[in-house]
Amino acid sequence: RHTFQNAAGVAQHSANAVKGLADRLHKGGCFSLVMSPAFLLEAGECRDDFTSALASAEQRVLILDYDGTLAPFHSDRFRAYPYPPVPHLLKSIMKTCATRVVIVTSRPAQEVPRLLGMQSSEHPEIWGSYGMERLSCDGSYDVTPLDPKTEDALECAAAWAESQGLRALIEKKRCAV
Repeated sequence: RHTFQNAAGVAQHSANAVKGLADRLHKGGCFSLVMSPAFLLEAGECRDDFTSALASAEQRVLILDYDGTLAPFHSDRFRAYPYPPVPHLLKSIMKTCATRVVIVTSRPAQEVPRLLGMQSSEHPEIWGSYGMERLSCDGSYDVTPLDPKTEDALECAAAWAESQGLRALIEKKRCAV
């Protein structure tokens, strides 16, 4: 954990972190990285080092969140369509960049291809329901079953929230309330 006195301190720490990740990529390392798009646009030389190292990596995976990243939040979840360039960009990355693309979402995995406007043979891998479902690029679907205690706990949580007058504020999902 780091505490910074000003934005310059944050920027310097971020630049050092990205430089370190680029060095690890050159050495065949593995890491996870979460960055804001704004940082990537403003990172300058360290961004260039990172993207150069990424381009030369033997294996790459791009993991993206759906709601709020690829698509704006929408009060009607069935109308949360992606930003216009997203489907084309995803297809392009999958075809030309030798990069495994994975979309993670709290939604059921099978909702996402329709929202993206992609057929089953062209969509990226999708991990839905907080990772409890996996829809592969080939259309195969795997789901991790919930144990009865978890199902009961979710039902109790939903019942309690409803008893508190919160029905309009909750969303029941397969493995979350």
